[in-house]
Amino acid sequence: MNYILSKQKLPNQIQQWLNKFAVYSPQSQGKDWVWAKLNDPKKEIKPSITILPPKKFFLPDTELLFHFANNETLVPIIGESIILLGLSLNDLKAIEILDKVMAKDYYY
Repeated sequence: MNYILSKQKLPNQIQQWLNKFAVYSPQSQGKDWVWAKLNDPKKEIKPSITILPPKKFFLPDTELLFHFANNETLVPIIGESIILLGLSLNDLKAIEILDKVMAKDYYY
């Protein structure tokens, strides 16, 4: 299903997303670009090459997969739902490939 969102309606849509999800976008930090939480729906979003790739949201450096308590294996609740805005075409292609590679991984 395709949906075209006009530029004028984008801030309202982002505000709706902010009410339900954590929204991240590339944001300038000095002369570098980093992924940061978006708080202002009217802030300009530019696809930019960031210091760390967006895969950090899908494959974090450290992650608790399970733990044991009272002879039971406990699996933690999966983290918050996120929306990434301002992905570059290279990042989108990399995520598409990562999806294919990790399709059968329970923790992905």
